[in-house]
Amino acid sequence: MHMIAIIGAGISGLSLGYYLKKSGFNAFKIYEKSGLLGGKIQSKLEEGYHLELGPNTFLTTSTLLKLIDDLGLNRSVIYPNIENTKNRFIGTDNQIIKLPGKQHQLLFNKILSFGSKLKIFNELKFKPVTVPKTQSVSTFFNNHFGEEVVDKLVKSFCRGIYGSDSDELMIHTCFPSLVGYQEKYGSIIKGMKRNKSLEKREVISLEGGLNTLCKA
Repeated sequence: MHMIAIIGAGISGLSLGYYLKKSGFNAFKIYEKSGLLGGKIQSKLEEGYHLELGPNTFLTTSTLLKLIDDLGLNRSVIYPNIENTKNRFIGTDNQIIKLPGKQHQLLFNKILSFGSKLKIFNELKFKPVTVPKTQSVSTFFNNHFGEEVVDKLVKSFCRGIYGSDSDELMIHTCFPSLVGYQEKYGSIIKGMKRNKSLEKREVISLEGGLNTLCKA
């Protein structure tokens, strides 16, 4: 029997090992250079607070929820308080600025320059075009809204959800519905307005931090 080598003890490597073992296949080893379970998913308890050193929430999928159920972690799931999630802040230009609750309110917020707000209006003129399979999240949003939106908003969002830089993430994988909007409507603003949603997936955390899942 051949031995399978799994490179990396992040959530992908650990999940692969878990499901291999669950199927009765034990001839595998997981290799992790840092010696830490979870890869970029690292949680730390400091002065009574749980700090997330990588992504700070999970976007729910049926696969993730099934894994949590299989591992007996249902009682550890923390669902966000809707009122609290309205209070989101971003650090930029040596300031802490509260993010607006709705997308259109960005136009009346001081986070973005006048030039970037103008680009948001101009995005409505985009024509449908096919999105390359290897296009990054940064490139996609830069094409639609410009570099400032990517630097101040997109990169922060991607670090919070994926623990990765938007330059390294693929738009087809992370935001497939936005790809569909561009290819059907051209403007993703038009697509969002007509479909009344933007990736409506719930975010969750776990008691003890996200790394609880990796340890389980």
